[in-house]
Amino acid sequence: MKFSIITPEHNPRNVFYLLELYESIKEQTYTNWEWILYLNGPCKLEHIPESIQNDSRVFIHEATETSNFVGHIKNRSFKLGTGDILVEVDHDDMITPDCLEELHNAFQDKSVGFVYSDNAVLHMQNNFIPYDSSYGWKHRPFIWKGKELTAMYSWEPSSHAIGYIWFSPDHVRAWRKSEYDRIGGYDETYEYCDDHDLVMRTYLNIKMVRIPKVLYIYRITGENNSLFTKNAEIQVKTKELFRERIRTLAEKEAKDRGLLCIDIGGGLNPYPGYTTVDLREGSDYVCDLNNGIPLPDNSVFVLNASHIIEHLHDKTKIMGEIHRVLAHGGWAFIEVPSTDGRGAFQDPTHVSYWNENSFLYYTNSYLANFIDNTTIRFQEYRRETYFPNEWMKNMNSCVTTVWLVAIKDGPRYPGILNI
Repeated sequence: MKFSIITPEHNPRNVFYLLELYESIKEQTYTNWEWILYLNGPCKLEHIPESIQNDSRVFIHEATETSNFVGHIKNRSFKLGTGDILVEVDHDDMITPDCLEELHNAFQDKSVGFVYSDNAVLHMQNNFIPYDSSYGWKHRPFIWKGKELTAMYSWEPSSHAIGYIWFSPDHVRAWRKSEYDRIGGYDETYEYCDDHDLVMRTYLNIKMVRIPKVLYIYRITGENNSLFTKNAEIQVKTKELFRERIRTLAEKEAKDRGLLCIDIGGGLNPYPGYTTVDLREGSDYVCDLNNGIPLPDNSVFVLNASHIIEHLHDKTKIMGEIHRVLAHGGWAFIEVPSTDGRGAFQDPTHVSYWNENSFLYYTNSYLANFIDNTTIRFQEYRRETYFPNEWMKNMNSCVTTVWLVAIKDGPRYPGILNI
């Protein structure tokens, strides 16, 4: 098994980091590797130290045209790899001596197409750590060449973890080349968030494995996106990608776990492929939802409730039923007419009334105290009010959309947890 270590480089002022990376590659206990250095923009062959140039295992490619699109740069560099496994390593980072050996062991399972690990943070200026424990991150000390660093536990693969760029599988990242090629690799049209896009497509199509061990040293310098003003743009794009794909990610996890995707109240216009639970004849489960959801506890992973719960009398009962049937980590996608507009009140079939704050009684510990003996616990991933179209805007009929994750007995998921 041969490894291709892929490193794009664009700034000649930073090539001194390459020497440290080079030393960490030479220290590998697994020795069947090549290193692809892809030089983009102002960084040229003349800037690369001779010790690196003279190593026959290092292949240096100067791009004939400069690109500012990270997806383009990465995909072109990945295409140069001739190994069985493609390992992504940034120019200013390092890998631990056992990195390739651990990856080699993980890829012995032929069904595995992507492997990632924990990492440790090396900050060049202060002790700032861009992984806040309030979002669920766990830290531990890690000694690297006599320095005490902060090691980060990466998340196990899940629809929740893949949904955030900080919570995506972190470095080291390694793809089986055949699988990378099969899903199309990095999208060259992405200026940034290219890794977020690829990791989500990887999750949807490839078996992923996490190695719970530090194999990568992530260096934070003044040039990391984590410290750039551009980071705000990246976070906006990250949220857009998450919103576009979260249902697909959740449905994939439901399939993997053998759990249902259901649409309550969807008998008239069911969500494609979902099991329907509704009063209407022809639904998969015909029932009055005022009496509950006729499914076992923890049997559902994705629940769609679009413009239905406002037709049910007991708010806490239906929220309790949604929580009951969802497995730990299961998703509830709920949309209701908001009392911030006229739509909630003008429809004579509405018997309960909701807005953004209505859901805080199931996601916030303080407000949950106002519900006697409640065991309903959700983690909030989205909660906002908007006009779906111009007609509804003209009618002052806004809707509230919430995405909730059922919290029961099980692992912590990334994101703020207030209950």
